[in-house]
Amino acid sequence: MKDLGFLILWVLAISTLAKAQSSGQSFLTTQMHYPRVRVAQQNQGKTVDNLLKVKNINKSTLRIKISAFKAEGVLEIWAKSDLQSTYILL
Repeated sequence: MKDLGFLILWVLAISTLAKAQSSGQSFLTTQMHYPRVRVAQQNQGKTVDNLLKVKNINKSTLRIKISAFKAEGVLEIWAKSDLQSTYILL
């Protein structure tokens, strides 16, 4: 479950990167100042990149939806790029 938390943190950081680029300093650059983000990137960065590549999702235009089902103990991450019409379960 701990690895899932790092994975979620990293996916969230990537998903807002494109939006933050217009502010001068990128969102990811800002977030990398935090130790937990650095650890998540080191531990899960390649995993997330590979998963997005396998699913044909462009990470520079990444959009995500997170669904949590408390009673079932399930957390789902759905993603798509701007060019895709439907979200794909990661």
